[in-house]
Amino acid sequence: MATFTKGILSESDEGQAFGLSTGGHETIHTGPTATTSYDEVWMYVSNAYSADEELYLGWGAGGGEPANQMRFTVPTKAGYFLVVPGLILKGNASPLIVTGYASASNRLNLVGYVNHITA
Repeated sequence: MATFTKGILSESDEGQAFGLSTGGHETIHTGPTATTSYDEVWMYVSNAYSADEELYLGWGAGGGEPANQMRFTVPTKAGYFLVVPGLILKGNASPLIVTGYASASNRLNLVGYVNHITA
C-alpha cells in the first residue's frame, strides 16, 4: 500500500513564500531519488506589484536548463494563482527538478507543498 506524506518545497525556508529573481532558472524543488517514490507538486504564485508580471517555470530537468518550460502571466493584486496543479515528479537516480524565474525580481511570491508518495 502506498503512503502519502505532505511536505514543503525543498528550497522553501520552513514552508514560507519566497520571491524569484530574474536572470535564469533557480531551483524551487528537487524530486525524489528512489524510483519507487513520487512527488505530487502544488504551487501557487501571487503578485502584489502594480502591473502584471511573468513567471517562467522549468519542469523535470535533471540538471541544467529544463526541457519543459511553462510561462504564466500573473495578474496584479489577484490573490494566489494556481500554477502547478499536482503534477508528478517520479523518482530518478538523478533527481528531477522544478526551476523558475520571474520577469522582475521580488515582485512575485511563490508558495506550495508536495505530497511525497512511496510505493
